[in-house]
Amino acid sequence: MILQETGSSAGLNNEVIRALQGDLVRGELRAGQIWYELSHDRLIEPVKTSNRKWFEQNLSVFQQRVLLWGQQGRSEGVLLNEQELAQAEKEAAALNLTTEEQEFLEQSSKQVRRRKRDQMQRRMIFVGFVAAIIALVVAIGFGVQANGEKTKAERAEQEQAKSAQEANEAKVKAEEQAELALAGSLAAQADSVKNSDHAQALLLSMEAFKRDESSLLTRSTLFNLLEFVPYTRLFGYQGPVGSVAVSPDGTVFAASSCREYDNNQCKYGEIILADSNGQPLGKVLGDYGIANSLVFHQYDGTLLLAAGGCVPVDDQYQGCTDNKGQITLWDVTNAAEPSLLADVRQNHNNQIKTLAISPDGMLLASGAFDTHIIIWNITDPKKPTMKGAPLTGHSSFVNSLAFSPDGAVLVSAGDDQQIILWDVSQSSYAQMIGEPIVQHTSAVNFIAFDPQGVKFASVSDDRTVVLWDWNAAAQQLQDPNILGEHGGYVRSVAFSADGTLLASVGFDNKIMLWQADTGDQVGLPLVAHTKPVNAVAFGKLADGEPYLISGGDDRVVVRWDLSTFSPLSQPVTNAPAPSDVGTSASSGDIQAEVVDEQKIRLSDNDTLLTEHTGSIHDLSLGTLSGKVLLASASDDLTVIVWDVTNPAAALPFLKLEGFERPVMAAYFDGSYLVTVEKGQSEDYGRTIRWNIDPLTWVGLGCNAAHRNLTELEVERFMQRQAILNSCPVNP
Repeated sequence: MILQETGSSAGLNNEVIRALQGDLVRGELRAGQIWYELSHDRLIEPVKTSNRKWFEQNLSVFQQRVLLWGQQGRSEGVLLNEQELAQAEKEAAALNLTTEEQEFLEQSSKQVRRRKRDQMQRRMIFVGFVAAIIALVVAIGFGVQANGEKTKAERAEQEQAKSAQEANEAKVKAEEQAELALAGSLAAQADSVKNSDHAQALLLSMEAFKRDESSLLTRSTLFNLLEFVPYTRLFGYQGPVGSVAVSPDGTVFAASSCREYDNNQCKYGEIILADSNGQPLGKVLGDYGIANSLVFHQYDGTLLLAAGGCVPVDDQYQGCTDNKGQITLWDVTNAAEPSLLADVRQNHNNQIKTLAISPDGMLLASGAFDTHIIIWNITDPKKPTMKGAPLTGHSSFVNSLAFSPDGAVLVSAGDDQQIILWDVSQSSYAQMIGEPIVQHTSAVNFIAFDPQGVKFASVSDDRTVVLWDWNAAAQQLQDPNILGEHGGYVRSVAFSADGTLLASVGFDNKIMLWQADTGDQVGLPLVAHTKPVNAVAFGKLADGEPYLISGGDDRVVVRWDLSTFSPLSQPVTNAPAPSDVGTSASSGDIQAEVVDEQKIRLSDNDTLLTEHTGSIHDLSLGTLSGKVLLASASDDLTVIVWDVTNPAAALPFLKLEGFERPVMAAYFDGSYLVTVEKGQSEDYGRTIRWNIDPLTWVGLGCNAAHRNLTELEVERFMQRQAILNSCPVNP
C-alpha cells in the first residue's frame, strides 16, 4: 500500500497508477488521502518479482542502493563508502533524483566525511600511539640499557664480591689444610723424638693437638706421650746385672756384673761406672768376684764405693761356691781411674749378699749367706775393723740391710721371712730391738728407708711390696700397707731422693712405681727389660729432676727419665667387681650390640665397627664434652673408645693398650674410663682408671714439660709458624 502523492507515488507516475486501477490496482480514500494497493494478495509476489527484475534491469547501482536503504529502514550500513559515493554522484548528475535519492546521497556523503574524520582521528591517535610506543620503547630501551648497565655493574660487583669471598674461603681452607698438615707433621715429629727429648715431644704434640683436636692421630700421640717414660738401654755387660747404686749427689751410678766366666760360674766380677745420663765413665778393675751389693758414700770430696759378694775363682778361691765372702772398698772420685782402698775376705763364711753404710759414713754393715751380720768401722776405709761380734738373729740368708736416716737403727731382712731391728747407737755393741717382725710369707729380699725417715719398704718372694710407717722415736715399724702384687718374686725396692716415689722390681720383668705417702700405684708398670729385674735405684740431676736405674738378667741397665713423668692411667686396688657387663648397650636413641663376637653393630643397623681382632666381652656408653662415647673391651688386649655421637659416622676416639690379660669389662666414671682385666681364675683381675678427657691433657703436659718451645725449636719443627702458646705458665 502506497500514499498518492503529487506527480508520482512511491516513484510511479500517478497517471500510470490510475490506468492500472481496476483489475490490478484499487484506490481507497482514507482521512482525505488516497491510498493505492494491489487488488488481490496473490498479485503481491508476482509484482515483487517483476519489480525486482525491472529494477535490476533499469535502475543503476546507486538507485538500487537507495531502494535497499529504504527497505532496511535507512540503515547506515547500506550507505555508500567513499568510492561508491563518487560513482553515485557521477550517475546522479544524469538523473532526476527523487527526494529519497537526494537524502541517500547526503547521508552517504555525511557518513563518508565522518568516516574520513574518524579515520583521520584514528590515524592521528595511532600516530600518537605509535609515537608514544616508540618513545616508550626508546625510553624502555634507554631504561633497559641503563638498567642493564646497572645490572652489569651490580653483577660485576657481585662477581667481584663472590670472587673475593671464594678467594677468602679458599685462603681460609688452605690455612685450615695447612694447619691440619702441620698438626700431622708435629705429631709425627713428636713421636720420633719422644725418647731423646721427651719434654720437646710433649710440647710438639700439644701444638699438634691444639691445631687439630678432632684427629685421632694428634689425640693418640699426646695420650701416648703422657703415658710414655723415656728410657735408654745401656749395654756392654757380660752377665746378669745383680746390683745398682747411685752416688748421693746423683752424678755417678754403678752397676755390677761379671767380667769373665769359668764353667758357668763368674770367675771375676765387673763394676761399670757411668754418669747420670748413662755415659760410661770407667770400670772398676781388680781381683774380685761377682758383686751382689753396691753402696756409695760421699765425704770430704771423696766418693767411696763398697762392693760385697763372692771371692774370685783362681788358684786359691772357688768363687761363690767357696765358704768365704769378699768386701772391697774403692775410691771412685776419679771414675776413670778407681783405686782400691781395702779388700776384706775374712769373718764371713759365705758370700756377701748385702751391704749398707751408715749416714755418717763411719759404719759399714754386711750380711751374708752365713746368716751373720757384721758391722765394720770404716772411719779409715783402708783398714776396716769389726765392731763387736757378728749379729746372729737370722736363721737363713741375710738378704738386705738398711740404716735408719738418723743412723741409730740397722734393719735386716732374710730368707727366713723375718725383719729384725738392731740398735746400733752404742759405740761398742748392737742389740736386737723387740721381736723379729714376720709380715711376709716368704723370703724378704730387700728393704729401704725413705730419705726423710718416715717410711720404710720391704719386698719379698711372696710377690708383695709392703709400705710401713717408721716411728723413729719408738724405733718401730707400724701400720704395714700391702701394695698390690708383682707377677713374680720382688727383688728390690728404692725410694726417690725427695721421698715421694717408691720403685719395686722383680721376676715379672717390670718396674712398678708407687706414691710413697699413700701407696697408690703410679701409672702402669715400666717395661723395657726382657728378663727378671734384680736391682733398682733412684738418682737426681743437678736441677733436682729424678731418674731411675734398673738392672736385670737380660745383661742390660736401663736409665729411666722421670722428669716428665705424668701418666694418665692409675691402677686401682680393692676395686669392686664391675656391674652391668654385657655385649649390648643403649643410651637414648643409640644402641650397640656385638655381632659375630668381634664386630659392633650400631642402632642404624648399617654401621659396623670392626677394629677388634678378638672377642668383645663388654660394651658401655657414656658422654664426654658433648660427645657420646662407646667403650668396647676385648680379649685382643685392647679397649677401643668410639665416638658414636653420629652412629653413621662413628670413628675411634682412643685406643687403650698395654693390658696383660684379656679385658673383660670397661665402664665410664665421669671423665674417666675404668677397665677390668681377666683374673687368674674366673674372678676379675687388674683394674685401671684412665683419664680419657683430652681437655685435661694439655695442662698435664705443661706440668711435665716445665717449659715452652724455644725459638730454634719453632724454626726447626714449625717453619717459623706462630706457636699457640701451649703452656702460658711455663717459662
